[in-house]
Amino acid sequence: MGTFDLIFSNAFVQWLSNQEEFITNAFSMLNENGIFAAQIPLFEEMPANQCIMKAEEIFADKFKGIEKDKYVLYSASEYYDMVAKSTDIIGFYTILGGTI
Repeated sequence: MGTFDLIFSNAFVQWLSNQEEFITNAFSMLNENGIFAAQIPLFEEMPANQCIMKAEEIFADKFKGIEKDKYVLYSASEYYDMVAKSTDIIGFYTILGGTI
């Protein structure tokens, strides 16, 4: 496929079954001094997550048979650890409530 100066992912990584493998592969495809930039929602920290969790409680019978391991949500520190395996130059930024 080649190598790249920039690999950018916007709200994609969290839907993969093997996120760490994707991150490792992305770094292996970067040119020297290339950049991997990913925007990954920290869903568990979002207010919408509380609403969804409550709906799952209320409608538990409707969710029977749905795979809970379809995707995995990691914490910011877990994503940091995944990225740190491929580089020692890391910048992490969190935006909460619409402000920086």
